[in-house]
Amino acid sequence: MANIFDIAAIHDALAEKGQAGGESLTQFDDAFVGVGRYEGDSGWRRNPNGDELLYLIDGTVEIERLYDDGTSALETLESDQLVIVERNQWNRLECDGFATVLYISPSEDGAERQDGHPDGEDDDDFDGEGDDGEGDDNDSEGDDDDEREQN
Repeated sequence: MANIFDIAAIHDALAEKGQAGGESLTQFDDAFVGVGRYEGDSGWRRNPNGDELLYLIDGTVEIERLYDDGTSALETLESDQLVIVERNQWNRLECDGFATVLYISPSEDGAERQDGHPDGEDDDDFDGEGDDGEGDDNDSEGDDDDEREQN
């Protein structure tokens, strides 16, 4: 029997709570599928176990990703947009207000998380000026300890 999930109903239930939260839906191969409602800054994270898919159901999210050559990119993700975060890529998310994300995330085994910039740079602003890998990096979403629900 197929697993069918009513994402709109899950979204509405999370929104009714008026706070961050999430729901893990199922496992998909070696990854987890869920819906999370977030606010604020996720902190820096990366996962060595695979790529992560993030589909923004509602809200606006700034995502900053660091690249192997030392540069970074800051992008805005709007409702109904999807982003793939590559395996081992440092990234962080920030939302002003609440945002709801459907995620497919690899196992947390070996995942790294930290509050400060992975390169030791200043993380005090998330203004999009930091795409040269120097100093102007950003803060992002997350806070819920249903961390698996966050991504």
